[in-house]
Amino acid sequence: KTFRELMESTEWDHYGTGRNEKCADCMVHCGYEASAVEDTFSTVSGFARTAKLTLLPTSR
Repeated sequence: KTFRELMESTEWDHYGTGRNEKCADCMVHCGYEASAVEDTFSTVSGFARTAKLTLLPTSR
């Protein structure tokens, strides 16, 4: 699958907080990284913005 196919075919309602009581206080990173990757690598301007904020954090 491509990344886009994965994002579009995944049943996201089955994932996330509130689905399992054992996960109520979980601090594991999940769910938002895919959005950041898509924003960064989908356009040249997205990549440039991410690089600028990473290399020059005071330029916000």
